[in-house]
Amino acid sequence: MLGRRLNEQLTATLLDVFVNWVEQRLTHMGKKDMLLGELPDLRDTQSGKDLINIGRHEGQQEGRREMLLTLMKAKFGELNAGVVARVEKVASVSGLENIAEQVLRVDSIDGINWSVEA
Repeated sequence: MLGRRLNEQLTATLLDVFVNWVEQRLTHMGKKDMLLGELPDLRDTQSGKDLINIGRHEGQQEGRREMLLTLMKAKFGELNAGVVARVEKVASVSGLENIAEQVLRVDSIDGINWSVEA
């Protein structure tokens, strides 16, 4: 799961942040200076801060997804590929949390209301 590809929207956002960072660098110095000079710490730039925030959000979401799958396996046993795919498609942290709360209350996977995942 951790090795899965980023979705297209996230990839586009990360690319925009990176391009924005490069463009900011080019306005302050020439290309030669940019390539040979010392670059600022990425954490000190707005683009770097944006990338860190995106990474934190993605990490939180992935961590909740992994925990939900662990919880489901502990309660219901081995999960089929369809259930894992459903969990993988949940797009929000709140949706993952909602499903985790349901897992605690239902007796089988069939009792999960997947329509409230968003």
